[in-house]
Amino acid sequence: MGLPAGMDAFFERALHSDPERRFRNGTELLGAFRSVVDPAVD
Repeated sequence: MGLPAGMDAFFERALHSDPERRFRNGTELLGAFRSVVDPAVD
């Protein structure tokens, strides 16, 4: 079993070297994570 689709894009944004391209806060990061892991939660 592999990672859910979109996980690469999630980590790329979360770890981006440019702060303007990262998630603005933990709430935004958590929402994006949940949408990747379980899209039915949205």
